[in-house]
Amino acid sequence: MNIAIYCPTGIGNYILKTPFLYTLQKTYPHNNLFLLVEDGFLLKNNLENDEFFNFKLIFFNQKSKLSKIKLIFSLNKLNIDCLIFPFDAYSSLSVFCSLLMFIPFRVVHYHPEKISLTQKVLFFFSGIHLLPATKWVPTIGHRHEIDLNYDLLQAIHPAYFKRTYTTRLYLQPSPSTPSSLFGLRPKTYIIIQPAAANGNYTAKMWNPQSTIELLKKISEENIFTVLVGDNGDANLLQPYLKDLPENTLNLVGKTNFNELLNIIYYSNLVICHDSGVMHIADALAVPLIALYGPTDYHRTRPLKNTSKVLISSTDFTMAMFNFQKTEADLETHNKNFKMMGGISVEDVFCIVKDILT
Repeated sequence: MNIAIYCPTGIGNYILKTPFLYTLQKTYPHNNLFLLVEDGFLLKNNLENDEFFNFKLIFFNQKSKLSKIKLIFSLNKLNIDCLIFPFDAYSSLSVFCSLLMFIPFRVVHYHPEKISLTQKVLFFFSGIHLLPATKWVPTIGHRHEIDLNYDLLQAIHPAYFKRTYTTRLYLQPSPSTPSSLFGLRPKTYIIIQPAAANGNYTAKMWNPQSTIELLKKISEENIFTVLVGDNGDANLLQPYLKDLPENTLNLVGKTNFNELLNIIYYSNLVICHDSGVMHIADALAVPLIALYGPTDYHRTRPLKNTSKVLISSTDFTMAMFNFQKTEADLETHNKNFKMMGGISVEDVFCIVKDILT
C-alpha cells in the first residue's frame, strides 16, 4: 500500500506529527510513504539528513489552487492507495480532486462542531458509496494533537499499536554555530521569544513591555539573554527593543533556521509563547517555560518533563478550545494584549530562578 500524508503545515504542527509519522513507518515498514509539504518547508534539510525518516518529500505551492490540483493529479502516477488529510492541512479542493482521480481510500479529519456545506455533500456521497471510500475522523476535545494524529492511523490500521508521545526533531549539533557567529558559549545564556505568528498581532502574544521588564530583572541577576524571532517579528517589535539591558543580544530576524535550532539547543532555558519555537525546544528537551492564554492547552501543550507551562487566567483562557475560535477571531478583543495579561513578570521570573538554580 502506498500512503501519502497531505502536510502543508507549520513547524509546530509538524513536530506534533512526528510520533504519528514514525509509528506509521514502523507499522508499514515495507510500504512507500510520501509527505506532501509546502515549497520552502524549513525542515527539508533536517528530514533529508535523518536516516530514520523514510518518507519521500513532495513539494507544492499551498497558496496556489492550480498547484494543489496538479499535486493531487500527480499522485496517480505514484499509485497512491491511501491519502491522509490531518485537521491542520484540510483542503476541500484537494479532497475533491482526490475523489475525481479515484484514489482508492482517504482518511480525513473534520470538526464535528464546524461542518461546512462542502463536507456535508461529501458525507452524503460517501454514505451512499457513489465515491471512492473515505473515512471521516472527528477531532475530539480534551485530546492532545499527538492523539488526534494517531486517530488517523487507527482509521487505516484497526489493530493495536503503541502510542508514544516523544516528539522528534533531527539536529546535527554544531556548538561552533552559536559561538563563531554570535559569540555565544554553549549553556551560558537563556532565550526569549518576544513575539509570535511571524510578526502578526496575535492573541497568544505576551505584552512586549512585560518582556522588557522581565529582561531587566533577569539582567540584574547577571544572566545573559538572547532574543529570537523572524523578520516579521523584528518589524512588530521595533518600537519595544530600543533600550535593551547590556547583557541582552537581539537576534530577532538575524538567524536562519539551522542557526536558530543550534542556538536553542545550546541554551540553558527557552521562554516563549505557544509557537514553533516552543515545540522545537520541547522536542530538543531544552528547559522551557511556555506561556499560554487563549490557545488550546489540552491540544498543543509541551509534554516533556523539561517543560513548564504558565496559563494566563482571563475571560479568554482556552477560548480556542476544540477549534471553537481561531487567532483571527480573537484579534479584535485583544486590546493591550489583555488575553495574556494574567501572567505577570514576577510569575515568569520566579520560574526562571527555580530552573536556573
